[in-house]
Amino acid sequence: MKKAVIKFKDIVRGTIQFMFITLFAFANLYSQVHPSDTSWQKLFNGKDFEGWSTFLSTNKKEKPYLVNEDPKKVFQIIDGYLHLYKDHPTDSVVQEGFLYTNEEYSNYRLRLEYKWGDKKFAQRINKNKNSGLFFHMQEPWGFWPTCTECQIMEGSAGDIYAQNYVWFTTTIDSFIVDSQSKRSFPRFSENGNAFDYGGNQTSMRLMNLKHLDNSDGWNKVEIWVKENSAVFYINNKLSAKLWNIRYIPPDNPQHVKSLTKGRIGLQAEATEIIFRNIEIKFEN
Repeated sequence: MKKAVIKFKDIVRGTIQFMFITLFAFANLYSQVHPSDTSWQKLFNGKDFEGWSTFLSTNKKEKPYLVNEDPKKVFQIIDGYLHLYKDHPTDSVVQEGFLYTNEEYSNYRLRLEYKWGDKKFAQRINKNKNSGLFFHMQEPWGFWPTCTECQIMEGSAGDIYAQNYVWFTTTIDSFIVDSQSKRSFPRFSENGNAFDYGGNQTSMRLMNLKHLDNSDGWNKVEIWVKENSAVFYINNKLSAKLWNIRYIPPDNPQHVKSLTKGRIGLQAEATEIIFRNIEIKFEN
């Protein structure tokens, strides 16, 4: 009887050990297939356009728009980097548009690096080099899409743009005149007064405090997005804070939609630019 009891205990002990080993193996496998939400993950894999789509105009932002058609190879992957307008002749009129994620995202940090190529094209021949990081993109697309944008412009990276009747709240300290466009824009200040902005034009710009980007070499952009708010950093320096991001349809202004999620996009705006290390980290 004693021997039988000992054998039974051994069986139970062995069964429990097997269960723990099995559970550990499954947990390890799951963690490899489903990385922790607290880890940085590649949003662009550097090999192909899996998970992304393209949207392009013909020329000069004109219809017909092309979705997932890129006959002139505006978007290319070269040595793991995303390269825009690599083979286009300088000063030519080029297609404009954006690359965007197939999935919608909310509550995340996103970071990437970019540097300028040598070429500008006909649409921007007398303007600064330009691109942008879109987030909370909404369908249907316009040109540009309904979204909020962290501006990527030579000398002005980190400005905020509200596209197509999007509004947001931020803080400003003054209005300043942009040296290139000669237009007056509100200027972000972390210690400024609350200010509602956006809506009435296709693109509404709010400038940041100072020049945070470099014209030569790599620049780092990071945005922290939480529900309907966001914070922008350029080269690890704060450039903007905004909250209460919302869409107010022009034909029904009482029907306000809080923007808490959406697709992410990278802008092709008649400037050669290279992106790398496009990564996302999900936040609770």
